[in-house]
Amino acid sequence: MSRQCRVFYAALFLLISVLFPCMAELSNDDDMASMGVDLGFAGDLMMREDVEISGAFRLRLSDEFALKLPVSAVMGGEGVFMDTGLMLVYYPFNTGPFVSLSLIQFGFEIGEAVLNDRIISLNEVSLGWTWNYLESWFAEASVVIRDPSGTYREEYEMIRGAFPSFRTFRIRLVAGWNFLRRPDNG
Repeated sequence: MSRQCRVFYAALFLLISVLFPCMAELSNDDDMASMGVDLGFAGDLMMREDVEISGAFRLRLSDEFALKLPVSAVMGGEGVFMDTGLMLVYYPFNTGPFVSLSLIQFGFEIGEAVLNDRIISLNEVSLGWTWNYLESWFAEASVVIRDPSGTYREEYEMIRGAFPSFRTFRIRLVAGWNFLRRPDNG
């Protein structure tokens, strides 16, 4: 197993096993606290040579806030670019529109080693809409803007060098399930 994979899995394990239970305990008195998983697909509008598949664990802290631990794989060309991080999601009306911001995000390549075994810092902002159905199931559509401030311009250029069709603007569709949902006390 490569160094990047070990770092990736160690970070993923740490975030899941430590952060989420702590945050669940902090949100113990909130009726909306829940944990969920989702699976998604993203692509640019032209549907070029790459495809992004993602999954996420999410912890709904309150009516308005959630933490999300996404794991994405961008497949195209000779390798696979993986990224993960911790996202803060804000739902101003409990459901419907949302804004998602990366608190920490990093990525690495699996395959051809064009990126020289580097772990690359990333960031993104998402704007979207959530539809809830069948009690615990949900669907989301969002527009993802990677590196909106231009902070990691050099890193994104390096990724585009290895994955020519990698874009900073994506449309993402997600379906998911909330489990361990607390019932309303109303």
